[in-house]
Amino acid sequence: MKPHNNIFLTVVAGAISGILVLGIFGRIVTACIEFTMRNKIHYSLPGLFEIVLVGLIVGAIGGFVYFIIKYLYQIRNLTIGLFVGLIMFLCSTIYMVLTDRVAFGIGPTYLLLAMAIIVFILYGIFIPTVISWLVKFREY
Repeated sequence: MKPHNNIFLTVVAGAISGILVLGIFGRIVTACIEFTMRNKIHYSLPGLFEIVLVGLIVGAIGGFVYFIIKYLYQIRNLTIGLFVGLIMFLCSTIYMVLTDRVAFGIGPTYLLLAMAIIVFILYGIFIPTVISWLVKFREY
């Protein structure tokens, strides 16, 4: 397979993984945390589009990072996914801290950060699965 096909495939797989894991599954996790904290859960159609759009953009960036790591270091796919998840988590956490969107003195913030790292790692590990699905789909 040509390199430009590989990069397209990994970016699309990252975008799909981002929508499913970072966007939709991430929102389900935050809704569960809000429910357990007895806060009111807010849902709206524009909010759903925002979740999908942010998942798409962050996921595509993560797919590109996956492609770069895969071709710089010849390591196993799940290990690359783990690294991508951790890198994307660190980048998003640094962004949130620099823009003053996280207050570390609040108790549930640590719970949200723990859940966020788990969601990002699942996202990174899900990328190779989506790549294999796309390759199988393209063969048919």
